[in-house]
Amino acid sequence: LAAMVEPFGVYVHFPYCLSKCPYCDFASRAAPVVPHERYADAVLRELDLRAPDFPARPATSVFFGGGTPSLWDAAQVARVLKALRAAYPFTDDGDCTLEANLGASDEARFAAFREAGVNRLSIGVQSLTDERLRFLGRLHDARGARAAVSGAIAAGVPRVSADLIFGLPDQPPEEARREALELADLGVAHLSAYQLTIEPGTRFGELARRGRLPLADEGHVAESFLAIDEALGQRGFRH
Repeated sequence: LAAMVEPFGVYVHFPYCLSKCPYCDFASRAAPVVPHERYADAVLRELDLRAPDFPARPATSVFFGGGTPSLWDAAQVARVLKALRAAYPFTDDGDCTLEANLGASDEARFAAFREAGVNRLSIGVQSLTDERLRFLGRLHDARGARAAVSGAIAAGVPRVSADLIFGLPDQPPEEARREALELADLGVAHLSAYQLTIEPGTRFGELARRGRLPLADEGHVAESFLAIDEALGQRGFRH
C-alpha cells in the first residue's frame, strides 16, 4: 500500500510596513525603503534549505503575511510563487493569499498581483469609521477602505477578503454589526472579524499598563461578537 502523503500550507512572511500599528505584535517594522529583490532572494535561499524536508508533499495553499505584503513588487511575488511551484506539487484548487493594507494598494497593483498568481486578497480594512481608524493608528480613512475593497473586486481577483476589528472603546454592538454588513454588501467572499486585543510589547500594551488606554466594556464586546455572527449568517456567511 502506498504511504499517505499529508498536504501542507506554505507561509511567506514579509516584515515591512509603512508604519507600525499600535496594537500590532507581529514581526514587522516600518521601513522607508523596501529591499524588494534582496528580500525575495533571501526567501528563495530559505526555500532551497527547507524544500528537502517536505519531499513529494502537496502544498494546498500559500499565504503571504506580514507586515504589509502588498508593498512587495508584484514581480518579486511572482518569482517566489514560481519557485514554490517548482519545489512542491501544488493542488489545482490551491489558495494563494496576499495580505494588503491600504496606502500600499490600488486597482492596478491588485491586478498585478492577480497576474502573478495571487487568487485571494486579504484587505486590512479594520474599520469603516474615521474616528476608529485614527484610534487604531491606520493610515487610511473609511472612504479609502471602501474604495480598496471595490478596487480589488474590479481588478478581477477571484476572492477578496476583509479584516474588521470590533471591541473598540465605546463601540456599540450595532456599529460593529453595521460595519460587518456593509463589508459583506461590498461583495467580499470572506470576512475576518476579530476582537481588539491588547498585547504586551506594543504601544497599546504600554498605554494599558500605565492606565492610559481606553478599553471596551466586556459585555459590549460579547454582544458585538454575537451581533456580527448573526448578521453575517443572514448574508449567507458561515462561521
